[in-house]
Amino acid sequence: WRVLDIGAGSGVLSLPLAEKGCVVTALEPSEAMRMLLEKQISSKGIESIIIDSRSWENIPLNEIKKYELIDLKISVN
Repeated sequence: WRVLDIGAGSGVLSLPLAEKGCVVTALEPSEAMRMLLEKQISSKGIESIIIDSRSWENIPLNEIKKYELIDLKISVN
């Protein structure tokens, strides 16, 4: 499956989904969280996660349509 993980954070869902064979686009606007995710990806040797720094509001609808599964997590700071 192609998965869009909105608000991916440190990869709580992205990592296990990738390990199960999904191709994951991890949307995470926070640089600090992207760095944590990159460390996890590197340490696990995962190649099927694409990290995207855009926020979900900036993703065109035609791009979203290519995913079979969309996961949304919102954090209020």
